[in-house]
Amino acid sequence: MKAYLSRRKERFFFFFLYSMSLFFFFSCLNPQGKKQSENGLLSEEAFKTPDREYYPETWYHFIGGNVSKPGITADLEAIAKAGISGIQLFHGQFGGEWPGVSPQIQTLSEDWDELVQWTAEECKRLNLRFTMQNCPGWSYAGGPWIEPENSMRHLVYSRTDLAGGVASEITLAKPGNIEEEWRDYRDLFVIAFPTPEGDTGARLIPSGITSNRSGLSWRDCLVDRKTLTIPPSVDEPTVVDITFPEMTTLRTVEFPPINSYSHARVYAPGVKVAVYANLPGERRRVAFIDMPAANWQDDQPLSIACAETPSDSYRIEISNLHEMTLPYIHFYSAARQQNWESEAAWTLRRIVREEYPQQDPRSWVDPSTIVDISNHMDSSGKLNW
Repeated sequence: MKAYLSRRKERFFFFFLYSMSLFFFFSCLNPQGKKQSENGLLSEEAFKTPDREYYPETWYHFIGGNVSKPGITADLEAIAKAGISGIQLFHGQFGGEWPGVSPQIQTLSEDWDELVQWTAEECKRLNLRFTMQNCPGWSYAGGPWIEPENSMRHLVYSRTDLAGGVASEITLAKPGNIEEEWRDYRDLFVIAFPTPEGDTGARLIPSGITSNRSGLSWRDCLVDRKTLTIPPSVDEPTVVDITFPEMTTLRTVEFPPINSYSHARVYAPGVKVAVYANLPGERRRVAFIDMPAANWQDDQPLSIACAETPSDSYRIEISNLHEMTLPYIHFYSAARQQNWESEAAWTLRRIVREEYPQQDPRSWVDPSTIVDISNHMDSSGKLNW
């Protein structure tokens, strides 16, 4: 029996959030609205003439130094006149100096803070709700004053496979990208558990590859991980049939980060993927995903979970509305949760919650079999167990 050892660490990391919904805001003016009806139901009359608290708000920027009290007042009066109920102030320094503007207002200067106060006071005068994020720019309250030990942290891991039933003395591999001092990585724990069925730690390499788009270098992409470009699927999906030298149980298909397909289309990828097992007399669908909305910081792969159907041949169908680049597609006999990278908050993209496909329970880790062996590893990472 093999044991799968997981050595986990924390490391410090930077990330910048472009998603508006993830900013922390504080409200300087929050008028209380009245209830629409006693029983909580919305009447037709209330729907036609809703309270002001249900009116839309708008995103509002200070554009670098190109800002003044008269300009702010003009903006806010126009916003109020249009029936918009409030603003969310995003204040950051964009670009360099603005031509024809004097004086140039620097972010976080006394003049800048005075304009923020002016904005809030004008919103109060105009009965606009005033909301703002807690720091300028994309920095999300970070900066050099935050020491690594007080920063946001991210859980990473390394894997070591050992034969069970015998004593082992080995230095465990460290997770990647942890050497820089600012990452401030630390060992947390070491756990061991029986290796799940089919989880070799290695990808499956197809022995044969055919496609209805024969002009593309599929072997370079699927075997050697070289990027190819797929034109839009106008009349039919891109079809790729792969074969293996023996019967194989494909449990996971791993696509690259959604941001890598088309940077401009990351918020609406327009990509659907179906996976089929080619069986005698039939082609059985084992997985499907409509690629979720992602973000420019989406830098993690996307795992597609497949219903367990042994075969020596599988088909991948890709329907893409736009041209997409494809650095690789990986195939595994190991089981993985659908889009687990997003559920684990390793990347910023929409979480896909779907009914999980039928797979052998032995392909998953049984929590009751997990053993904490942290006390068997010394400070240098050497395990004696």
